[in-house]
Amino acid sequence: MTRYNYKYLFEAIIIFSILTISGCGQKVSQNYGTSIDEDTSVLSTENSENNISNSLDIEYSQDSTVNVKIYSQEDYENFINQLEGDKKIYSVYLDLCDLDTIIYLDKLLENQNIRYLDIKNGGVICVRDKHLLETGSLYGISLYHVSAVQENMLDHFSGLEICIRLDDRYTGRLPTRDLLNNTDCESIVLIRDGTGQLNGTDTYHDENRMEWAHFYSVLPLENQYMKGLYRVNHESCSYTSYEFCKKDTQETCAAFVCVKDKESDGRHYFDILEIPKVELSNISRYEGRRFYFEDINFDSYEDLLFLGNNDRIKLYYQCTGFLWDDNEKIYKLCETVPHNFKGIDGEKERLIYSTSGSASDDEYYIYKYDGNEYKEERLEVRQISEEKIVWQYFLDGKLDKEIKADLNKSQNFYTVIYYEDGEIKEEELIDADCNIWETGKKYFPAFDFYNNG
Repeated sequence: MTRYNYKYLFEAIIIFSILTISGCGQKVSQNYGTSIDEDTSVLSTENSENNISNSLDIEYSQDSTVNVKIYSQEDYENFINQLEGDKKIYSVYLDLCDLDTIIYLDKLLENQNIRYLDIKNGGVICVRDKHLLETGSLYGISLYHVSAVQENMLDHFSGLEICIRLDDRYTGRLPTRDLLNNTDCESIVLIRDGTGQLNGTDTYHDENRMEWAHFYSVLPLENQYMKGLYRVNHESCSYTSYEFCKKDTQETCAAFVCVKDKESDGRHYFDILEIPKVELSNISRYEGRRFYFEDINFDSYEDLLFLGNNDRIKLYYQCTGFLWDDNEKIYKLCETVPHNFKGIDGEKERLIYSTSGSASDDEYYIYKYDGNEYKEERLEVRQISEEKIVWQYFLDGKLDKEIKADLNKSQNFYTVIYYEDGEIKEEELIDADCNIWETGKKYFPAFDFYNNG
């Protein structure tokens, strides 16, 4: 039995649980690369619900979601029959158990209530009536380790989120060109798992796109392949992350962000931003957002954040920041943008972050932009023993202030003696039930998010 830990995250941050998958029939080794006969008929859909295969495994949940395991083409057709009459289904999750089941998306989407579609572990994904893809009510589609995807299909989706992960068993043509030709989708994710060989399928190169001239000029593409692609439309521009790996080591060797105006696909505005080499080892590939658009230097213009870790749990994590220069109308790399932060405080014009190294150690960070770079303020809280706590304040990495406290418990109270520079600063009596880590908070008022980490 194999387990896949699969996640796809929408705007509302949906995190999927681990799904257990039973081993099924062997995958057919067949190349569906060039096209799929659109005149091909699916199996008869005249079967009634009473004829559903005994092996069909369907689970319905209260949130209008259906999970089904498909063990044969007949199972799939019977499921489609059952789905046609059910108007309360909004999300469909199909586990194809490593079979090359033919999936016609237009047939699935005849149920106009389906908003999200997840297909994994096999399946030849195709369509006969592309009009249904353009007019359907689908919000998002996820294809996880499918067998093949019909060419010239994905560019017909409009206004939704597409996420595709391919493994080495994929036998079709890469859908990269179709995805990049689709300028109307909210977001696109394409990730290549495994070694990137894809049963001998050639890697994607596109000399007709302006960005590839740049890639050819700086990369020996014969020894590398595109491991990940993330694209999102934001206001008048599209933002695409091209991420390359070495074929022999799978090590990320280059990553670029291509910015184009949507109207002319880059003829009116075009720029290439490179992720610094020192940041490449921090890049992971989940299905979460790769880009955030926030005003992080508080000049009234949105800046671009590239998230190296995009699992969407840690939020702004492993960031590379590009600040918008409105005079030159370009993004510029700012090397002092903090790698990690959790909040953007527009009122106080700062970025904040907190972390706990252990049950007795906390750290709090404030980052402020001075017009040229970000300055860091850090507060470290350490409980040395049950009777001693130390607060250390650092400014740009240098210790600037240290407060120590001795706590002596007597009945229901603590007697707290604060020391600074070895001399007694203050003595007070506090309730024994209070949070002793907060006793020195008053000496560091800038850290008003103290103990929120």
